[in-house]
Amino acid sequence: MAKPRFPKIATQRNVRVRRSHASKKKDNFVFEEVATANQIDEVAQAKNGSTHTNLPSSSTTSEGEKVAGSLAKGADELANIAISKGSKTTWEQFLTSNPHLSIEEASISYIKLIEKQSPWPEGFIPDKKTMKQGKSFQMALDNAQPLTSPGRFGTTDNITSVDYVRNKLAVKSNWKKDCGKVVEYRVKKGMELPVQSGPVGPQIDLNADKFLPGGGTQIFIDLPEGANIMDYIEVVPGSVRTIK
Repeated sequence: MAKPRFPKIATQRNVRVRRSHASKKKDNFVFEEVATANQIDEVAQAKNGSTHTNLPSSSTTSEGEKVAGSLAKGADELANIAISKGSKTTWEQFLTSNPHLSIEEASISYIKLIEKQSPWPEGFIPDKKTMKQGKSFQMALDNAQPLTSPGRFGTTDNITSVDYVRNKLAVKSNWKKDCGKVVEYRVKKGMELPVQSGPVGPQIDLNADKFLPGGGTQIFIDLPEGANIMDYIEVVPGSVRTIK
């Protein structure tokens, strides 16, 4: 299992300090992942045991080593904050799934995902569409869930298993208990169904202690609150099936 990563030091850039996005406290600052080329050289030479004349004696801590220590400490603190909001397991899984993110970026995204639970990938704006009569989609339901009580999210994917529902459609265990059956619904004759569509975003399932990557396709039934969805859709005869 991957361990929390420390920020890499970038070349040709100056060290700056900026306010952390993860906290609004006045004095909460973190180091950005930047350092000058000279400081990087010092760190590298110190690691390799170099006796370059520009380096201080072994009894003196170089500026580069101080910067590297500050960056590592800042990364550790950010990782600990993220873990305190979620879990070590899901944090490590999130990092493995997002290797392009710095520790600061990853901690902000991870905490936001836990708190906001957005159904879409971060920053994505779903397309607004209208499904015409006869158009269909699938939906996973719990075994005890009536066919006439669908949720708001469906998919145009072919749902093959409970694992697909959990991971590709990112359905958390506190949203659906068993996801034991699949139903195909279609828009009724003479009706139109407003939806939002796009890729499934990831979720953090703390009950199962698991990161759900998403990546499938989904539609959100965009009807006013309180509207009866079954006024617009119907079950396709013979479409109900169990999955494992």
